[in-house]
Amino acid sequence: MAIYRKYYTIGDTVYRPFATYNPGIVMEVLSNGYTIKWLNGKVTSTGGLQIASFDDLIQDHLKKAETHSRKRDKLRVEEEK
Repeated sequence: MAIYRKYYTIGDTVYRPFATYNPGIVMEVLSNGYTIKWLNGKVTSTGGLQIASFDDLIQDHLKKAETHSRKRDKLRVEEEK
């Protein structure tokens, strides 16, 4: 699930929602978007609506993993009864 922010600052990690395998870091804030250096080494300028927060995505995944782990643990407790 893409997590969009209204604004990004230099140093924020971002990704394109269709390409989570290639995150990038905001290098420059432009009047109409951002300059981003991607993990593959490319540097591009892109609009803010085309990127999402990679850090927020990671936090969301960690939260989901915790929820799934609790459910698994609950099933194991039920199994032991």
